[in-house]
Amino acid sequence: MDSNAIEEQNPNVLTGQELNPNAYSWQDAASVKDAGWYLMALADVIGCMSIEIYEHYRFLEENLKRNVRQYIQDRNSLREAGKNDFGTMLGYVILKACSQKNLNPEKYGEIGQELVTERMDALDFVKRKESAGLLMMAYAQLLRFKGGHMPA
Repeated sequence: MDSNAIEEQNPNVLTGQELNPNAYSWQDAASVKDAGWYLMALADVIGCMSIEIYEHYRFLEENLKRNVRQYIQDRNSLREAGKNDFGTMLGYVILKACSQKNLNPEKYGEIGQELVTERMDALDFVKRKESAGLLMMAYAQLLRFKGGHMPA
């Protein structure tokens, strides 16, 4: 979505006035993998951002929470996600957001762990270099989430 389209949909989004986290969704992405990249970028930006810019921080955090909740509500879709790169991406996002305290670790942590460990068991590293890279990023978040201990 280009900046003109964003301004037309919510004219004040770029100025920080009347921020509406419901205006943007992973469902706007052209493909599920694009949605994964979007959610990963969202989690990474929140991780680098100062909470002192509260309105903008809160806007991004609410957007992340809403998108994660939307996707994990449908358990069948979540099971399918675990079989592809989007599952790895979603696991990364959930674990990173839990570590950053954007998501409740007690509620979401287990889901993120399952997504990452499921992909670790199924991945063919030789054929899918991009998948391996995503999994390494997600595995790092898994270790961080678990306090540096190897998963069982």
